[in-house]
Amino acid sequence: MRELIADLFISFDGFASGTDQAAYFGYFGHDLGNWARERLDERQVMLMGRVTYEALARFAVSATDEVSARMRTLPKLVYSNTLQEPLAWNNTRLIRGKVGH
Repeated sequence: MRELIADLFISFDGFASGTDQAAYFGYFGHDLGNWARERLDERQVMLMGRVTYEALARFAVSATDEVSARMRTLPKLVYSNTLQEPLAWNNTRLIRGKVGH
């Protein structure tokens, strides 16, 4: 059996804590930035729904910062029945159907 560790900043459907919230709910800073960079060095797969994928892919596919560059190299699974391939963000696999079924 494999270990699953989930770091959740946003729900699968893209809900954070309401509208007009900054990235990471307005709490982004040096310590959280370091934590995020350290987690990105670990072996992982990014799981997300369509809304989260669309929000992240808008900037991550072309951003040059260290975190975005690393995210491009990670494998990603996107659960959606409405997205169509090819997806803009490399290393992304589209999964259709209901989550958890």
